[in-house]
Amino acid sequence: MPNPIPSVNDWKAHTLNIRRNLQPALLAFLTNNLDRDIGLYNQAFSQMAKRNVAGDIYFAASNLSTQWPQIRGGERTPDVITRLIEQAREAVESTGGTLHRTYDDAVCIGYRIKLSNFNVSKGQWVVQYGGDVDNRADMFARCDKMITAIQEAYAAYDAKYPPFPGGALHPPDRTLRIFMAPEFYFRGRSGAYSAKVAFEVLGRLRAETNKPKYKNWLFVMGTVIMATFIEQTMCPTCGQFMQRDWKTKTNNFTTEIDPVTGRSTQKCGTCKVFGKRVKVGAMIDNLALIQKGGESGSANSYLVEKEYVSRVDFRRVVMDSSAGPVLPDWDKNAQVRTINVMGQNTRALPPEGARDLTERPVDSKFLDERMGGAVFDIDGVRFGVEVCLDHACNRLSGNEAVGIQLVPSCGISFSAWKCVPGGIYFGVDANTPVCQIGVNGPAPAISSTEVPCSVGGDLELFDPLPIV
Repeated sequence: MPNPIPSVNDWKAHTLNIRRNLQPALLAFLTNNLDRDIGLYNQAFSQMAKRNVAGDIYFAASNLSTQWPQIRGGERTPDVITRLIEQAREAVESTGGTLHRTYDDAVCIGYRIKLSNFNVSKGQWVVQYGGDVDNRADMFARCDKMITAIQEAYAAYDAKYPPFPGGALHPPDRTLRIFMAPEFYFRGRSGAYSAKVAFEVLGRLRAETNKPKYKNWLFVMGTVIMATFIEQTMCPTCGQFMQRDWKTKTNNFTTEIDPVTGRSTQKCGTCKVFGKRVKVGAMIDNLALIQKGGESGSANSYLVEKEYVSRVDFRRVVMDSSAGPVLPDWDKNAQVRTINVMGQNTRALPPEGARDLTERPVDSKFLDERMGGAVFDIDGVRFGVEVCLDHACNRLSGNEAVGIQLVPSCGISFSAWKCVPGGIYFGVDANTPVCQIGVNGPAPAISSTEVPCSVGGDLELFDPLPIV
């Protein structure tokens, strides 16, 4: 049985004696690193979040163990800290992770394909959606094409970097191949898929990416767009929505039994009348599809949700004014974020927990991106993913210790380094289309090889870059 990481209260109780008369530097380290992350670990709700935070606990505790005898005049590191190191290691490994760096360098392979079709005319922004009328058939066709692109990327890599004689790579192979397709690869003729269709995508792609030959590959297979129509309770008298104020932690409603229906119903706190359910818009989930190759199951699969719904992502409904058709100010007025999606004109809502400017259907529990957000650890490497506008809006703070920064996009270019010094930035954009790559700091010129792809676009293979 693994020795679990303690609760934050148990951890503080176990370290109470050693905190007394502790040098300010060590006490601050305990409080700002270990106390914080042990608390987060016990709140984590996903396997990947637990792995991310447990890894940071391991390295922070190991660092403290090294510093302790130096700062404390040769005093032996307390057993409680040594034990925490082992607990964190076991926590990482129990979720399928590893603390040891498996790779020394990375070869980035971009699937460069134009997916956007924007028409700007007389103040209008018209996004042309394409594909099969049947969304499920459309998704199947796109999965087949993505699998072909992956197969051709594998062949292109072997052509550029031939295997060792005998047909097998010389062990150990310490090069990670990163295949990335751009944003909006999976979206369909109506601008988005239903949840039922969208959640089939990664499973179908795994039929290829789970093959053992891809064990040294990481796939970012573009993004899938999902729209879910949302209802809220509205007061029929004053028109306000019944919701919680997440700043004051108060509700503008009470919950009571409606004597007519016999159901538990929200009653307006101002008008004292029962509310009614109304459709308020479509919640847009734009999910980057991530899979470590060569592994069965879903332990090394991950989804990164785009937080911001961009004003250029969807077909817009145009308002009339004295000057003719105009686009309303998307960023300053959430009430006019009207898009056409899945055959309906509806208001665009950000996903649950987003930091978009519109109200959130569900408030974000964590702003720490390690906690199931844009940061994840695979094979001892920390990755950060910012989908298009999230990159321009600085979703990553730069404090997450990301080694490789990945940006699938459609209409955006490099904005800022959010990886560590010496870290890799890799972006693939579907509008230009173009691949961008760089190193955060001094680096040699990076050359690439372009190979046509039989299902459209081309593949761009870049020189190997060291992983810091």
